[in-house]
Amino acid sequence: AQTLAAERALLDAAGGSQGAGDTVRLRVPIYNSCPVSHEIGDLDIHHPLQSLGAWFERPGDLRAALEAYAPSRLRPPTHAALSAALDTLERAWASLVAVAVERGLFAADIDGLITAYEGLLRAATASLQTGQEVQHGYRVINQAWMIGTPSFESWAVMPLLHPLKLLWWRERARFFNDLIARLLDPAAPATIVDQHRYLRELDSTYGSSQFPPLLALPPGEGRPAECYLPAEEVEGYELYFRESVSAEAFGLDTDLLAQDENEVAAQRAVEGIAAVVQDYIETYPFVRDGLEIVLFECRNGALPGLLVERLTHIGARRNWKVRLSVIVHTTARGAPLFRRVSEWVQSERVQVVRQGGEYFPPISLKVIECSYEELLKTREDTDIVILADVLADRGQRITASLPTSAEGADETAVGYLPTYRAQQEPFQRGELHRQLLLTPPQQPAVARLFLLAQYAASERRAVRPDQAVRFYRELRLDEWEQVLGDLHDHYNWVICYDPTVDRFLMESTFPEKVQVIRYSLGLGAKRQHNLTVSSSHKAQDIVVRRLAARLAQMFHRATPEFLRDVAEQLVTHAKRVSGDIVLRAAGPGAFLNELIGLVVARFETERRLRAALPDALITWVLLDDFEHWFGAGKFPDLLCVAIGREPDGGLRLHAEVLEAKCVGQLSFEAESLDAQRQVRQGVERLARAFAAGGEHLDALYWYDQLYRAVIGNLEVEFDQQELWELFRARLYRGDFRFEIEGHSWAFCYDGQVGAGDGPEEHRFAGLSEDLADVPLVSHHYGRSELSQALRALVEAGNTQRYAPELWEPTPEELPSDEGTAETGAGASSEETPETPAESTNGHTELDQPPSELTPQVVGGESEPKDDGPEPAAAVTEPAITDHEREWLEAKARDLDRALRLRGVQAQRINAADADVGPSIVRFKLRLGPNESLKKLQAAAVDLARDLALVKTPFIDNVLGSNFVGVDIPRERAETVELRPLLEQLGTPGPAELPIILGKTPDGRLLVEDLAEFPHALVAGATGSGKSVFLRSVLLSLMTCHRPGQVELLIVDPKQTDFSFFDGLPYLWGGKVFTDPREARDALLELVRSEMPRRQQLMRGRSMRLKEFNQRFPAEALPPIVAMIDEYAQLLSIMSRKDSEQFERDLMSLAAVARATSIHLVLATQRPSVDVVTGTLKANLPARIAFQVPTNSDSRVVLDVPGAENLLGRGDMLFRRPSGETIRLQAPFMGEEEMQAYLAALAARGSGHP
Repeated sequence: AQTLAAERALLDAAGGSQGAGDTVRLRVPIYNSCPVSHEIGDLDIHHPLQSLGAWFERPGDLRAALEAYAPSRLRPPTHAALSAALDTLERAWASLVAVAVERGLFAADIDGLITAYEGLLRAATASLQTGQEVQHGYRVINQAWMIGTPSFESWAVMPLLHPLKLLWWRERARFFNDLIARLLDPAAPATIVDQHRYLRELDSTYGSSQFPPLLALPPGEGRPAECYLPAEEVEGYELYFRESVSAEAFGLDTDLLAQDENEVAAQRAVEGIAAVVQDYIETYPFVRDGLEIVLFECRNGALPGLLVERLTHIGARRNWKVRLSVIVHTTARGAPLFRRVSEWVQSERVQVVRQGGEYFPPISLKVIECSYEELLKTREDTDIVILADVLADRGQRITASLPTSAEGADETAVGYLPTYRAQQEPFQRGELHRQLLLTPPQQPAVARLFLLAQYAASERRAVRPDQAVRFYRELRLDEWEQVLGDLHDHYNWVICYDPTVDRFLMESTFPEKVQVIRYSLGLGAKRQHNLTVSSSHKAQDIVVRRLAARLAQMFHRATPEFLRDVAEQLVTHAKRVSGDIVLRAAGPGAFLNELIGLVVARFETERRLRAALPDALITWVLLDDFEHWFGAGKFPDLLCVAIGREPDGGLRLHAEVLEAKCVGQLSFEAESLDAQRQVRQGVERLARAFAAGGEHLDALYWYDQLYRAVIGNLEVEFDQQELWELFRARLYRGDFRFEIEGHSWAFCYDGQVGAGDGPEEHRFAGLSEDLADVPLVSHHYGRSELSQALRALVEAGNTQRYAPELWEPTPEELPSDEGTAETGAGASSEETPETPAESTNGHTELDQPPSELTPQVVGGESEPKDDGPEPAAAVTEPAITDHEREWLEAKARDLDRALRLRGVQAQRINAADADVGPSIVRFKLRLGPNESLKKLQAAAVDLARDLALVKTPFIDNVLGSNFVGVDIPRERAETVELRPLLEQLGTPGPAELPIILGKTPDGRLLVEDLAEFPHALVAGATGSGKSVFLRSVLLSLMTCHRPGQVELLIVDPKQTDFSFFDGLPYLWGGKVFTDPREARDALLELVRSEMPRRQQLMRGRSMRLKEFNQRFPAEALPPIVAMIDEYAQLLSIMSRKDSEQFERDLMSLAAVARATSIHLVLATQRPSVDVVTGTLKANLPARIAFQVPTNSDSRVVLDVPGAENLLGRGDMLFRRPSGETIRLQAPFMGEEEMQAYLAALAARGSGHP
């Protein structure tokens, strides 16, 4: 307003008026009367009058400046053409000033001013042709309306009254007017995909930043023009710095920007950097003892304090106690940085002094002024170094290309809202530089001619008005090669936050040294900053070794060379999507399986798309890098984008949303359903966000996000350049056909889970009604199909062909070494196991082996067991190798450190005291005097991450001692063989039913009397070892008893698990019941016939069958054990009313079973409350839980959580009727051995030798 008032005063002084606007001229101003830079405290365009002074009071005159060169440097025709155009422009400027002051800018003729300015630029580009004309003419014309010092020595401001900015201002006003109308139109309500983000990004999306993208001005009297680049924009006023100094001020410079602007720039930088530091702490949790961060060549004094403040808030929210040391490094700015850091410390926003009795303060800040070589001498293998707006100092320059003519027609000025932002060009393999296109492909003639004038001035070359220039910012890192190489040698992670940094540029500059593990684009207030997180190849080497070990469990015939080659190729494929996948696999957690699943899903998808769309550009996006697209909750893993061409030449975008799970049988069904949910959520968001046509109000934001996601991972071959140009030209206009699909991928590494010949595919639903036509496909791969897919993947990128037997999957019956940190097996990347709050791990085994029980036989003398199966080898304790001893000591140290990290006071753990069981190791520790067990149990989930475990450890008192036990998976599990244990069973007493349950963590055998239970509930998911355990119970009973001494009623609805027992002389009814109806009838016969018969026989003679058999051996009755393998399946054939009656009948049997010696063993895969009712549980006092899918399932069986964290393969929890809970490893017997053993038992029963 003051500028317009000053111009109107000058107009009035010249005798002009509103009515005379067509004839009165007003000189075009050059506002070059600002103080020189050293007289300005801060360049603050938020408060321009305070910072720049009253620039409008003594403006220069464009005509006068041009006339100064006219006599000697302009040819007469050139001078005449420019004078005529300038006459028109001066009249338009006078008209606009007169009307705007009286009635406002909306009423003024902005179109007339733009047209007149276009006329001046067209005259200049047509007539300025000689070297003298080009050199001196453009350097004057380009100064019109510019604010700066008399010589524009380092900076300039383009004001709102410049014709280009007025064009933006007018069109933005029109756009917002239309926007409000759409919002208020009840007939066609407008849609916004993400309202919160839309409002947040409104200013940056529709601001005038980088319009125009550069200026060419003389930085001193008589000097040739140089490029000036944008640094800050506020409501149409844009600050530009000369290219030689713009790198310093491009967002994070202490000296050149105002303090509040510094803080805003630093705040946006800290948002991305702090998130990376948080990931570092989660990846390497032990660094909480002392995390060191170096801000290398720090430029912004606000950055250290804001970073510490943000990390402190994150630590408080996550309940972390991190000891943080921040080194603020500079080579020449120690004084201003020290001042700003000291001011922040004095504000006491966080605690930076020692607390209590601690020797070190929780946070320390240090400012160091030294060379980078001196810095590195004092740092070796440190945590993180941050380079914030450092790389832009060197290695970037402005380049331009000038085609012979403009490409396509100019855009019309009316309706043109300049929302274009500098865009990266796609990567071409072998390049050592990247280019950012600064100029939009199409623009109005006035903007095109303006940029032609800037090109002519900076290059001192004549141009034609029909041409269009393209400006690029070219980025290189070769000048930083030595520094960045040294930093990667000395720091674990290198974070670069800079407009110059680029993932492909980093990888091509350091092909053998650096691995980019994270890459984000479009950060900062103007979306011009990128962020890379990189490290040396150490993390990749770790992943290759761990992945090879994981693959060794999947392919039991593989050789070490084969395993390493496959692992290296999987890592290479993962890096093509994102190094972050590899990074996560190097840290704690079960991410090795995730890596396998993501890579195979990507390979299978791309193989299909390459066949269907052979000419398409295909790229991949790791959606973890774009978490802000989805908000709260889970979201899918990957987005695949295929860019193609329609038959009519239009643009076609095909997108696929993917979620991949690579899990074991136990969690396959739940995880595959979870994958479908995540895919649905991703499709719901992205189908609307990237919808063609731009009908949603925030379409421009989402199209820009899609561009940045695609360009961040795309390599374009030379022959695909035309397709890429089509994508760039049409994307932002919404001029394309968009199609999207959702694909969930579930891979089972240890079983077939229903997958037969080839992968299973089926459609699933669940999308909103408006997206009902979007295809959703679920892919299920069993271990065989996974093996085939891996083989195809490896052979597709490798000339070597491996022998087919190397790809043979590990058979399902072979025990797998699950649960180690090296495998990551048995858990998905999303699992967050709960702490087993109330489980007990006490050693409450029988003090005497069962052979010492009184040897009595039902109805006769004690008999030696000399005619049964051949004796097996003696039982051996788990062997502890030197390697495992070292592993134990290392894990003990890790656990010690993790406990200290969690603030748990405990005596040092002695690895020699650990109990080494078949599948777990129990470390025993003594808590401090004032330390509680509950606090340690509450930290169990965190300990799992700290120790890189895939399951939450069991933590509880070791009964009978003052130790607390912490159970973790053994590095390599051992199988407990059943056959030798059966040989230890002696002859039982009357009505005794000894059964082998398993081995405790300290290696002792636990044998219980089933008659004392007297009933048991057994639960476990597929593959957990439940059926193997039930068979071992039957074998225990048949080993101890001859036929006639015990009777077995076996219900096997699956018809496979107990088929070997069919026809044995022990069986009630003479067979294994596989038909559910026959099984029900047999069980009801026990209830309604056998139980009353026994009661009547014993009535008045004895209260318990055990005493009855001793007193009346001639009438002795054998115990009966009814075993139901899948109780839920048995109930499924009954109506609800019938099942309730059946349960009541069984419970009446259970109530008197101890007396009549009829015992129930009920097993189920699905321990839900509708199957295992409260009444059923109350009558089944002994409970055995193998691995179950969820925390709720564990509570149903044991009344406490914990079974969801068991390792599978026979790892179990046994809850005695008294309430004690014991962890055991159940024994195992293979099929062939069991058949031979049963044959020997049958022969013994028939009297044959």
